[in-house]
Amino acid sequence: MLRAVAFLSEATARQRVADALAGSYPAGTSSLTFVSCWREAHLAGLSSPLELLVFDPYADGLFQGEPVATFAEQFGSCGLVAYARFPRGCAGQVLELSRSGVHAVVTRDVDDGPAELGRVLKSVLECRALAQGRAIWEAHTPASVRGLLPRLLRAPQDAVTPDSAGRMWHAHPKTIRSHLRRAGLPPLGKLIVWSRLLQACQLLQDAGRSVENVALVLGFASANGFRNQLLRYTGLRPSDVRRPGGMATVLRRFEQALERATCGASGSAECDRVSAPCASALGNGAIVGGTTLPGHGV
Repeated sequence: MLRAVAFLSEATARQRVADALAGSYPAGTSSLTFVSCWREAHLAGLSSPLELLVFDPYADGLFQGEPVATFAEQFGSCGLVAYARFPRGCAGQVLELSRSGVHAVVTRDVDDGPAELGRVLKSVLECRALAQGRAIWEAHTPASVRGLLPRLLRAPQDAVTPDSAGRMWHAHPKTIRSHLRRAGLPPLGKLIVWSRLLQACQLLQDAGRSVENVALVLGFASANGFRNQLLRYTGLRPSDVRRPGGMATVLRRFEQALERATCGASGSAECDRVSAPCASALGNGAIVGGTTLPGHGV
């Protein structure tokens, strides 16, 4: 369930956000709560996980930059969209919003039609999903390789190979493999695949994109090749990823892959606690969106 909060003073703006979410997500898969002050926005974020905040930085009559920065610092995984009638000479204020952690800016009565606003909100949520993937990676990696996955995600995916990854990292691929092996992480080739799959799953959130288009954009040999690799690494089909909660499942599988590699390399007893549920879900079939999926491996 997507949980969104809007802090907007104008009724028309609130209705447009509600219409954009309703048009982008199936009924029953998102909730939108309206608040009247930053304190209520903070309380909403504390009560349960919050995915999206749409706010007017001028809602109190004057530009409010500090509350935005405070909220972004406290709820780092929440997507932030500034939506307002930005006055002339506001470039410095927009820059302040960007530095505070705002992911997108939408101007009232300019680029806030239902389709346009819906695309912005979905784009912010998709970027948030990739940010979660990076956060999972950073939580399981030492400093020596922590920046590797973000660089892979930023690279043109159809051009990523072990050699090009080495050039990005200014190191020979053997050196990268050595760092990964010592850290108990998956091999370089598998990380390249995971970076491509995370990007692909983000693109699949756009209902207008076909599987063939995703495969083409990200350099898979074919749509079937993409489907097979997605099934092998995540146990999901493209249709499963598109369902509510599909991207969250992909991220859980990515984290499980890192945990299995880490505990397998260390021989830790923790491995039993990690691999046992994984073997149950991944080897005997997993249930996603009410559908039982076949077993898979990474």
